[in-house]
Amino acid sequence: MPLTLPPEALPIGAARWAELPSSFGALPKLTSWLAGLSHEDQRAQSMEQLWGYVHHQGDVYDLTLWTVPHVLLATEHATDDTDLLAYAASVLAQREESAVPESLVAWCVDNVVRLAIERLGSGGLSDEDVVALLAASVVDVDRALAGRLMLEFTGEELMGTCPVCESEIYIWPTDEGLAVSSDDPVGKPSALRPVDAPASLTTPSIRRLVSLAALAGAPRIAEQLQCLDARTPCPDCGETVHLLEAVRAY
Repeated sequence: MPLTLPPEALPIGAARWAELPSSFGALPKLTSWLAGLSHEDQRAQSMEQLWGYVHHQGDVYDLTLWTVPHVLLATEHATDDTDLLAYAASVLAQREESAVPESLVAWCVDNVVRLAIERLGSGGLSDEDVVALLAASVVDVDRALAGRLMLEFTGEELMGTCPVCESEIYIWPTDEGLAVSSDDPVGKPSALRPVDAPASLTTPSIRRLVSLAALAGAPRIAEQLQCLDARTPCPDCGETVHLLEAVRAY
């Protein structure tokens, strides 16, 4: 389904762009970066500028949200749209109240999820791309989880907080699923304790993620994600915790 900018979107040529603040103040080159998204030879550099200046370290201003429709529109021209979808999903996952019309935000959310799911079924993706697209695929139902997956799941660990004793839980991906520790596994790998996968998945967002990971041909990631829905003893106090709740509490 071809994308067209909704009427609420801010046109690239609008003078209002110059009035919108960012982490770096006014961005006079912003409209040229947005225009460059439609050109294969300029897209990577434009995205680098958007990540670096418009969505700097996860900052989301009204300006940041206004760029998302144009980033999504650029997927119409891109041979590889993973970075475009990752940017859009990251902004949408970390957004707060803004002056951007809710109807426009809803349009962005609907299309990020739809495009991410389509892309996950296309095959030939790296693990990093799969995780980014999976995060995008749940930005409509679980923004907190989407943001954490985007930031941490392709790294060495995911962090959680025990809701009982409030200690940190290190959640480490393994070939069989996930393992937990109260100490940093880099310095103390023997402290890792495997997490038993749940007999059934009770969290809708996890069910969607596991199904889509399997669709993308990423069974190891699917196994790791299903373990987020497990209940396992806190490695510090021993009380049973829902791992996903611990991740959200961090």
